[in-house]
Amino acid sequence: TVGLTLTISAQCPVQSEGRSDIMLVVDTSASMADEGKHDAAKAAVAQFVGDVDFTRHRVGLVLFNVDAYVAQPLTTRRRPQRLSP
Repeated sequence: TVGLTLTISAQCPVQSEGRSDIMLVVDTSASMADEGKHDAAKAAVAQFVGDVDFTRHRVGLVLFNVDAYVAQPLTTRRRPQRLSP
């Protein structure tokens, strides 16, 4: 058995960075209530949205249980109507 640690790091020059449309897809089924999974997903979405450069990217949110629906269409607003599960 051999242990290996790999660390990769990179910086993209600003002029080479593009724009992205990002749809977050979050499970809202009853099983997400187990072991704090819903709270963890909500915190992850909040942290991700907090880190997004909305001058360059749009973010939307799809929630699903049995069916999926667009809770927040793509937006460039940091505090849209609903970017949280």
